[in-house]
Amino acid sequence: MMEEQDKKPSQTSILFERYMIWGVLLLLIGALWFQHVQLLVVSCFLMALSLIIRYWKNESLERLKPQIELDRSRIFAGESFFLTCSLVNDKWLPLVWVEWEPLQRAEHVRWQDGAEHSAVIRLLWLMGYQEVKWRMEGQALKRGVYPLGRIRLRSGDGFRFAEKEMDVELMKDLYVYPSIVPVAVPSLSFVFQWGVRGTKGGIMEDPTQVSAIREYQSGDEFRRVDWQSSARTGKLQTKVFQSVVPRRLMLAIDTEGFDQAQDDVFEGMLSVIASVALAYHRQGIEVGHASSIPPSGQLTPLLDDLARLGPEGRGKENLLERLSLHGGLSAPVFYFCHNIRKEHVQWMQKHRKIASHVLFYYLEPTEWSTWLKGQAKPIQQLQGGKALESKIGLETNHHFI
Repeated sequence: MMEEQDKKPSQTSILFERYMIWGVLLLLIGALWFQHVQLLVVSCFLMALSLIIRYWKNESLERLKPQIELDRSRIFAGESFFLTCSLVNDKWLPLVWVEWEPLQRAEHVRWQDGAEHSAVIRLLWLMGYQEVKWRMEGQALKRGVYPLGRIRLRSGDGFRFAEKEMDVELMKDLYVYPSIVPVAVPSLSFVFQWGVRGTKGGIMEDPTQVSAIREYQSGDEFRRVDWQSSARTGKLQTKVFQSVVPRRLMLAIDTEGFDQAQDDVFEGMLSVIASVALAYHRQGIEVGHASSIPPSGQLTPLLDDLARLGPEGRGKENLLERLSLHGGLSAPVFYFCHNIRKEHVQWMQKHRKIASHVLFYYLEPTEWSTWLKGQAKPIQQLQGGKALESKIGLETNHHFI
């Protein structure tokens, strides 16, 4: 049987406090000394009850094994998940009651049964070597990382004269990524040239690396024809090249200019960024994050970083300098910010050779926006594209993790 109650502090009856047993022992000695039968019966009863209660209390939480399982530990905002909790009493001593109390409330998580996850859950009659399970469905309303594995167990004797509690860390965190919105991302193939500095577009191929030779097909360029193989086989053969440098993209997020009053604006920008990363990932482009996440074919590290990111604490970090020092500008960079500032323009003027790799996306225009001309665009230009597929969370489990 399981009930939900409000949180209650740990309590122990004054008659069964740690040192009260010595008082009962003195009462028993006095009853023997004065040969008082009624007092002897009462003192023997209290002594036996004290020993039973102390033993029951001390052993109540021993070999008690809690466990939490998430059907999905990483989801996008707005998606639902299931939390399965289990408790095993791996000893012969039965427990009349056990309380399960989450130590930290999962903010911005709505539970389908209408109860707060911070409510105390009471389990009644957990017999020896018995396991009890229950399941809750929740919906993540907002991006963040929510520790669901920090719990407090409380139990004691069957009369609840004395009780004991312990804190348990089960290391179960729920990562909620920014919500996915429709975006229209530019084709990088015609804007940037991977691994090559300058303003030319297109992805270059290394003609010294041939991955295969196949028969000529309609539309193949004649410069790719392998004339020696064609003469040997009697049919036109085409060389198939593979790119030497993988296609990569870096995302930089400048948090300066955001405050608590603009929380919704900041969350909206992160939703666009996550959607852009997902869109390019589906095109086979490796995406990284300037916070130290290198470009990779896996999106999980980047999305985890977005789930933890807050508008405070990183505002003074010069991301452009950091990228240039650590080689981050060897790939195109999408720089997302609240607005274009003077230091951005100064950096672009100072590093003209690598500045062509940076494309700014801002939320609010400033006088400095016009200085960067075609390399600074409002973030609204990325929004309103084709809607991404539904059930993104399922894809997260199978492809990103």
